[in-house]
Amino acid sequence: MLEHITLRAAEPRAQPALEPVIVGEFTPPLELEPWQAEANHKAVRLVQLPGVAEPVKLLILKGEGRKRVLVPGTYDPRAFNRIALRVVCDRREDVQIICRNKGRNLVFSDSLSVEGSRDPVMLVFDLPTLRRLRQPFDEILVTFAGKARLAAIEKIALLHRPLESFLPAAGGAPELVQIRPDRVELRRGVALSSDRPLVGEVRAQTGTELAFSYGAPDRMRVGGQRPRIDVTLTAASGRSVSRELELEDTLEQPSTWHRATMDLAPFAGEAVTVRFELSVHGDQQGFCVIAELRVRRPARDVPTVLLITSDTHRADHMGAASEDPLVTTPTLDALGARGVYFENCYSSTNVTNPSHVALMTGIHPRDTRILENDVLLKGDANTLAERFHAAGYRTLAVVSARHLVHEESGLGQGFDRMSAPRHADRDAALTLDVLTGWLEDAQGEPLFVWLHIFDAHSPYAPPAPFDGRYYPGGKQQAYDPSLPLTIPEGVVMPPFLKDLRDVEFPYAQYRAEVDYLDEQLERILERDRFRAGIVAFTADHGESFGQHGVYWDHAELYPDTVHIPLILAWPGAPAGRRVPQPVRQIDVGRTLLDLAGLPDAEFHGRNLRWTLDDGSPEPRFLISAQGSSAAISSGAWHLILHLRKHRQQATMPQRAEHEVELYDTDRDPGCEIDLVEEEHERARAMRASLVRWLLDAKSEGLGGSGSRKTAAHQALVALGYASDEPGGPGAGEPWIDGECTCEWCSRFQE
Repeated sequence: MLEHITLRAAEPRAQPALEPVIVGEFTPPLELEPWQAEANHKAVRLVQLPGVAEPVKLLILKGEGRKRVLVPGTYDPRAFNRIALRVVCDRREDVQIICRNKGRNLVFSDSLSVEGSRDPVMLVFDLPTLRRLRQPFDEILVTFAGKARLAAIEKIALLHRPLESFLPAAGGAPELVQIRPDRVELRRGVALSSDRPLVGEVRAQTGTELAFSYGAPDRMRVGGQRPRIDVTLTAASGRSVSRELELEDTLEQPSTWHRATMDLAPFAGEAVTVRFELSVHGDQQGFCVIAELRVRRPARDVPTVLLITSDTHRADHMGAASEDPLVTTPTLDALGARGVYFENCYSSTNVTNPSHVALMTGIHPRDTRILENDVLLKGDANTLAERFHAAGYRTLAVVSARHLVHEESGLGQGFDRMSAPRHADRDAALTLDVLTGWLEDAQGEPLFVWLHIFDAHSPYAPPAPFDGRYYPGGKQQAYDPSLPLTIPEGVVMPPFLKDLRDVEFPYAQYRAEVDYLDEQLERILERDRFRAGIVAFTADHGESFGQHGVYWDHAELYPDTVHIPLILAWPGAPAGRRVPQPVRQIDVGRTLLDLAGLPDAEFHGRNLRWTLDDGSPEPRFLISAQGSSAAISSGAWHLILHLRKHRQQATMPQRAEHEVELYDTDRDPGCEIDLVEEEHERARAMRASLVRWLLDAKSEGLGGSGSRKTAAHQALVALGYASDEPGGPGAGEPWIDGECTCEWCSRFQE
């Protein structure tokens, strides 16, 4: 197994203060000038804000389209490296800062999103590249992308933050770092600065080597520094070996992750100190990152665990799902033939990030309280990747949806590397290109991989030759304006289906997408390493194509949305075994750890091998996006309890608060015939079990706004530039009032 090495500062000294310091603060002038604003309507007004004793000045911008505010002045780029902007927007908006001189753009911030709210929100823009400028500049430009009809600025503050605080410090836990803005490839490491060498200790053995990655984050680079890393191995006997490593010399060269190894065999049996030192030219600090530092003993037969999640993949869309399959999936069929095929697996929820959080923690969304894609997993959660990492595995995550990247999900915890698309999503081929490129570097090392593919998700646009496989007329026929319209009245067409005439076309393309992703998975599943390893294939949720009035979405908790595929293959598995018993996706993590010989690893869940040992099934509980509904599945019966009044699509029936539905999935697999009246006593008993389960929920959860609180954020709270209010779906509140006497609850009183 691998030994992961911790680095610390070579010479102990006081850690520099990481709190930002305010160096300037501006509010809009009542007459606006000398500020300049571009909007249909603009004015500075005194406004009474909620919770604020005195009226505040707001520069209010109204109208359609982009809006801009120019704040002239004389700005010293060495005096600050952060801008805090207090804004109000009436709907979700993207905001960016541009530093300019004489109308020429010099430095761009990242674009930050703000949710629509009546209350001011503080946005903080990091601008460490300001230190590249040699002369003062004269304009700060604030741009609003134009999604909001109303945007307002209350305050602008210039802050200085110690440069060290932009990167993870040695001595603490390494963090995932992205070194290139145009490539979302993160590696877990710590900062090495030119004035702070790092050291760590290893025990050298015959056949071992020191391995690591290194790179200079683009935003921390300064031209002309000619950075060089000196790595020295020194044994207790005094013997030493050194190596020089070069980094990119000019800003024109893109930042790149490099890898290096150093043989430890000459020091076999000795304690060795490894020292990293960064040298740069010039008077400014230099920075790089040392990542994935480990001692490894390359071997031929090493444990391998692969977890594949296929986004939006229905259980009935597998070649092996029936005798008359809806799709062609020879790769996944072969995986099932050499392992165990679970016919009746349910997800715990119907939305991507919350489902993956439950999978990666073994904790149900009822208790994580993460039920939306924009809520991060807290850093102190115990994850599957962390358990494998602690056991000496190399851990890699390659995902195909942007909202699963660590900074937007928290799911990077425990991974040495993580790759995600720069924008919304990417094709399976591109995701697999990344993974196959990484495998060489992990050769001979124990390996845990999470591979996420997004192709079955809308907009259902498979590449050739799969495009049109199940719809021979192709897109031209499906959108032919002379065709009769088959879209049901009331269906709101998503942009990717604008002008569609035939309702069958998206479903046909979905089937083709499944065929395509299966072909791509052959590239990884047919490799010797994975054929000999432990492999799990599953999904986060399914998809609906008109069932229950749900079109091209995964709303509600019907089987179309929560019945997902699950295959487990491992050395010695009962090949070709099919399991009809009801199982849960959130038990996959516990099962993988046990199959890997890690039964003592702390992790929630039930080993799915109970299904092979004549164990007894347990009821399955589910909860939907935003906590609008909950469900219990017991035997053939499926009961849904609507926790609040809602209607997710216009073609769906309006659901009353605490309304109940009951279905017999043996006779009615699609849950089309509601038996809540005919089976009242059964419904009452199942509803009572579900309510007890909901009331047993933990109140704290693993998400909400609290998961975003870094030390730097807390410093901003102290300065009044951020909020520390608790948040998250249902945080601290029960999912249901157990004493409710509404019309529906009264029907089920004892």
